[in-house]
Amino acid sequence: MTCRIHHMKDFTISEKIKKQVKEILLISLIGIPVGFAGCYECWDNPGELLIMMSLSGAIWVFLWKGNEAISYVIDLYVSWLKYPARKLIIVIVSHSMFTVIAFIIINFATNLIYETDYFNNSLNIVFTVGIALLITFSYHTRSFFIHWRMLAVREEQLKKENISSKYEALKNQVNPHFLFNSLNTLTHLIYDDADQAAEFVKELSEVYRYVLSTRELEAVSIKRELAHVNSYVYLQKMRYGDALNLKVENIDEDREVPPLSIQMLVENAIKHNIISASRPLSINIYVEDGWLIVSNNLQEKEILEDKSKIGLQNIMMRYKYLTDREVTIEKNKSHFTVKLPLQ
Repeated sequence: MTCRIHHMKDFTISEKIKKQVKEILLISLIGIPVGFAGCYECWDNPGELLIMMSLSGAIWVFLWKGNEAISYVIDLYVSWLKYPARKLIIVIVSHSMFTVIAFIIINFATNLIYETDYFNNSLNIVFTVGIALLITFSYHTRSFFIHWRMLAVREEQLKKENISSKYEALKNQVNPHFLFNSLNTLTHLIYDDADQAAEFVKELSEVYRYVLSTRELEAVSIKRELAHVNSYVYLQKMRYGDALNLKVENIDEDREVPPLSIQMLVENAIKHNIISASRPLSINIYVEDGWLIVSNNLQEKEILEDKSKIGLQNIMMRYKYLTDREVTIEKNKSHFTVKLPLQ
């Protein structure tokens, strides 16, 4: 197996070397005729003509490979997708500087070694500059369209993930477990307190109305999401009473979040932690440095209702569609914290 891997690596390296040799030969074959045409004054001198043709081929190879290397380095550090204007400026400046410096070095070397000035002929200059521009244009045009295609594919993939995550969010919200608990609580309230039962039904309807009204939206205001969260927590407090506490502070209500994102984090905290009079659960929601933070004291159940972390994955997928900033999850011995980047 090891021998096979080494053979495959050697084969790959061999193929790369062959490709480079073919490119150099091809570029030389383009540059040699240019040297021949540009040195019409030395056609009657075979020695000088051979020197100029060889020199022309070498210059073309040098300029081609030099510009290709610069383009490769630029592609590593600057993206067409994120910084198109910046990359265009860097491309123009870097290739222009390389070409000018290369001209100076080549001219100095040819004068020193061959006692001839390759660039004293306008035809040589035109063709040499032309090839440098051709290299730059062809390489970066190809690079741009490759990245553009990658962006289109990524955009389509994220759209599919977004649709899937919306469905998952809806499915999680209307799961039978939540509905069963709510109806069970309502059954007891009807006999004990009719007014409170009516309020419970109102809040329950608000929860489901919000789910249905936001299922096609990419983002909603924090104010609207928190109103939904308050309705959801109201229903849960009927079950847990004062053992469940929600504190909301320092909220900029003009900012936006994906619908159901805060509610799903609150739901996760309730689902995964012990809640009792002796061990109350406190959930804090606040904004800090451009992040909406949902944090709760950690008192995990030994047997969790759900270990799949679908809720967190759902939120992270939707944020990938909305922004380059990632959801941050922090966990220590005392607290579990999720940070959502604000729009």
